[in-house]
Amino acid sequence: MALKVKTYRVFAAVFTLAGIALVLVLYMTKAEGDPLVFFKNPLSIVYVLFPFVPALIFSKISTGAEKQLQKMMGDPADKKPTDKKDADKKQASPAADAKKEPAKDAPKEAEKDAKEPQKEVKKEAKETKK
Repeated sequence: MALKVKTYRVFAAVFTLAGIALVLVLYMTKAEGDPLVFFKNPLSIVYVLFPFVPALIFSKISTGAEKQLQKMMGDPADKKPTDKKDADKKQASPAADAKKEPAKDAPKEAEKDAKEPQKEVKKEAKETKK
């Protein structure tokens, strides 16, 4: 399957290079020194894009085959750690992340706590004025 993916990619690259060469030949024969030929004849844009169709098809087939290969092989992130040290590291990392997050939020919480008494004082001041 991996050979199939690589083969499709090689074909896509070859057809891309052939498309570039064909576009250059078509431009030289159609343009005849007039760079605005594409504005005068809109059909000439099709002539430019048509040589790249096989490269596009092989690229899409290659992408699909690569996805099938990845699905068949499995994602490395889905595999369970076989080494006990790796398992300990995975278990330790969420705890370490949890310890870091409250430290970031602590100034915000302290700021909220400081504002709450101020709100209460303002409410009391309004009530006394009435």
